Amino acid sequence: MPIYMCRWENGDISFVSATSKDDAIWALDEVGAATAGMLYAVNHFMIHLTLDDHGELELESLGEDAEHSICEV
Repeated sequence: MPIYMCRWENGDISFVSATSKDDAIWALDEVGAATAGMLYAVNHFMIHLTLDDHGELELESLGEDAEHSICEV
């Protein structure tokens, strides 16, 4: 299933796995009003998360390809 990156107008970024852009837009509705023009297919995606002392997830790093995709758009 493809992964789509949504670049929001305020600069935030969301990632969603969906069968199509329409399905991605539907899934992203819980975050905001995404449009097809805000979505970019991501071919390679890796993210590393760690648990902090309170059991909350924190971003440790992105995979090289994912970081490149974010900076490229």
